[in-house]
Amino acid sequence: MVHSARPFGFPTRPNPASAWLKRHQAALSPATPPPQASAPAATPPSLLPLAEEQLDLALLLSCLPSRQQVWLANRIPPLAAQWPSSHRKERWSASLPLASLYQGRLMWLRARLFNELAGGIFILGTPLWQMSRAARNRALVAHAEALGQVMEALSRQAGAEPPEREFERVLARLRR
Repeated sequence: MVHSARPFGFPTRPNPASAWLKRHQAALSPATPPPQASAPAATPPSLLPLAEEQLDLALLLSCLPSRQQVWLANRIPPLAAQWPSSHRKERWSASLPLASLYQGRLMWLRARLFNELAGGIFILGTPLWQMSRAARNRALVAHAEALGQVMEALSRQAGAEPPEREFERVLARLRR
């Protein structure tokens, strides 16, 4: 019987995540120290560590154009914080519009925009002990994709207002 140096079942190639992490760390650290700099170099905003809430919000808005992401990023956190966690689900579900009452594609798209944004805000406010990180990320990605699709359809729809105005309408309704 021949004994192999490696136990059965171990991968024969390096882990791709480890290789990516090594490349990423190498890109972040300069190969040679900078010459006598008088002030420390500023880290680009895209490389700064973010808090969990900021990451969740960025994930929810990831499928929207950057202008809309910035506009919504300043308006959603106060709205998510104002809903008490014990009444969050009841209040959100009570405010959902009935899609059958809306006639026409424009009103249907506005109702869908409301539902997707409200669902995303509901997930943002849900504590981690009530929803695992994996489930939260999957749900936020689903809402982000739907938001991107709805906003793209709204931009092509006749009679629709500019995106910020459409979002302002939804946020005003959520504040009630």
